[in-house]
Amino acid sequence: MQQDIPQYEQPTLAPNRRAEGSGLRVPAVLFLLAISFLYIRSNVFRAPKQLNVDALDIRTLSGAPINPQRFLGKVVVLNFWAPWCGPCQTETPWLQQLQAAHPNDLLVIGVDQDPDTYAEAAIFAASRGVTYPIVQNSGAMVNAIGSVSSIPTTFYIAPSGKVVHTATGAISEARMEGYFNDALNR
Repeated sequence: MQQDIPQYEQPTLAPNRRAEGSGLRVPAVLFLLAISFLYIRSNVFRAPKQLNVDALDIRTLSGAPINPQRFLGKVVVLNFWAPWCGPCQTETPWLQQLQAAHPNDLLVIGVDQDPDTYAEAAIFAASRGVTYPIVQNSGAMVNAIGSVSSIPTTFYIAPSGKVVHTATGAISEARMEGYFNDALNR
């Protein structure tokens, strides 16, 4: 007499339609993210190698133009900042000291990008004894540099117009001095 022994059958799985295309989905997403990052980086902020400071249409917070003759033969430190920015507030006295130490060879320019904070920027600068010009951002600056999205961002520009250093974020007094000297010697 034979006994019927039930055979164990492996359950069959329904095809997972989600898993079929996922092998290509992750690399495709990573590729698109990388391309997006490169596009944004190249078009939004492009640290220039050369800047014609005379053509930047530099105006005080009240709108008065600054005479480009002030830049001739000097290192220009173009500092994008905002009065509400903590790292910017930390750098301000150091930039003031740098300007005071090199009055014949340097012009520090503070650029406030937001018209809504011009009054606040003027009050902040006056309360800190800032003697270098605080100016508005201009269309000419955006065309030459791109949209600066991280502050502080500072350009150290040699008298020839060559951008010697670009610093994003606050840097030390010693590094400011070193960047100034590099720009002066180029």
